[in-house]
Amino acid sequence: MAPELVYADDAARFMIGRYVEGSTWEAADFAHPQRLRRLGLLLRTLHAITPPAVAPFDLGATLRAHSAHLFAALPAERKVLESLLLRAESALALCADFPREATIVHNDLYHANIVEGERVYLIDWEYAAVADPIFDVACVLAYYPAAEPYTQELLEAANLADVPRALLARARFVFMFLSFLWYRRRRLNGAVAAEDLEAERMLRQRLDE
Repeated sequence: MAPELVYADDAARFMIGRYVEGSTWEAADFAHPQRLRRLGLLLRTLHAITPPAVAPFDLGATLRAHSAHLFAALPAERKVLESLLLRAESALALCADFPREATIVHNDLYHANIVEGERVYLIDWEYAAVADPIFDVACVLAYYPAAEPYTQELLEAANLADVPRALLARARFVFMFLSFLWYRRRRLNGAVAAEDLEAERMLRQRLDE
């Protein structure tokens, strides 16, 4: 599922992976059901691995930390952000009412993190965690609305076909909000690319729908 680990240095905080031939996915690939099925099968394999004994990922804490930073930096936006945070925390509580066994999740299935060569590989495991496997599917749907018509194919391939659609919609909202917070915080650091501004705008629009 990932390039072979060649060397890791915990003290210096770097690692080396084997180079793999291939090309990264494009955003348009998420509009193709065959590609999504391949990704779903890869997620099925990932989620079947026995997870390490680590604390489960606290997504709510991550949302609150991002929000607190923005509350301080952008007081004029606090009311709107608090409302979105409340909705996201409510969605997380609903997800917790339908518990599934925690698994390893990639947690950042952005198209540039998927390399297709002799097989499909996932790279950039910075946000990997032990959490509800539904988060990986929710991440895809949050990043790529074009994948939504093929949600069932993705769920079946990932062995998550029993997940209620209403629950998945709540989890997708959480990841849309997380992504929006990331873009909004990034803009605080200075000028950003036009495509990033458009991504932030579209996420904000989708959060209001």
